[in-house]
Parts: sequence; structure tokens; C-alpha cells
Amino acid sequence: MLTPDILFDSYRDITPAFLQGQGVTLLLTDLDYTLAPKVVRRPDDALRQWIDGLEGRRDHRDDRVQQPLRYAGD
Repeated sequence: MLTPDILFDSYRDITPAFLQGQGVTLLLTDLDYTLAPKVVRRPDDALRQWIDGLEGRRDHRDDRVQQPLRYAGD
């Protein structure tokens, strides 16, 4: 069973400095129901700023929420 070592009140509390201090080099996140409501197709400004802080990125022209892959039987 997976049990978290640390809990955060908000994704905004997860900073690049914290991740670096923990030795994290890859962060996978889930947008719908985790970082934003399911009906949101694009990240809001606060989420974009958080992502920018993690990536050092400032250009949002390619921000798109990708739909999950579906198998032929789904």
C-alpha cells in the first residue's frame, strides 16, 4: 500500500525548492479532480503560474489538456 510521507493543503505549497531538496526530478500530476475541476479544459492562471515555477516556462501558447488515450474496447 502507498502511504504519503507528507501532505500538503494545496498544490501551490509544493515548490521547486522542496522538490529539489527531496531529490525529485520528475513530477506527474493529474489535472481533473486533482488540480482542477473535471470540466476545466485549460489550466487557470494560478495553475499556470505554479507549473511555470516548476518548469521555468513562461509561454502558454501550447497549454492544452490532452484527452486520455482510449482503447478500442472502451
